[in-house]
Amino acid sequence: MLLYLEVRSGLLSAFASPHEAELKLEAIDITNREFEFCDDTGQRFAGVVSEATSTFRGGRFRLEPAGAPSKAHIAELVSRARSIDKTEQLPDTLEMAKERYCPNQSKDPAA
Repeated sequence: MLLYLEVRSGLLSAFASPHEAELKLEAIDITNREFEFCDDTGQRFAGVVSEATSTFRGGRFRLEPAGAPSKAHIAELVSRARSIDKTEQLPDTLEMAKERYCPNQSKDPAA
């Protein structure tokens, strides 16, 4: 599973794989860095544009692993989410996602 965060809106969503993301997302959005990606092992992915978007072409990109996997990457991505997309890969609520992926975060900010 590939988690992704829409940077501006804070929407957390998921694809079954990086390949599915490459098929459904647009290269212009990768160029504009509108998403951040991390799989369920904590592997971050970076979008690499192989064909730029132009007036008549949508462009192409691929997602490549970036750095070493770490569960902390998942927690960091999920902790910045402000809402959650209703997909079968994700928990039903953002609170449930944060409990699953950010287990060390305190629920009480004063704690």
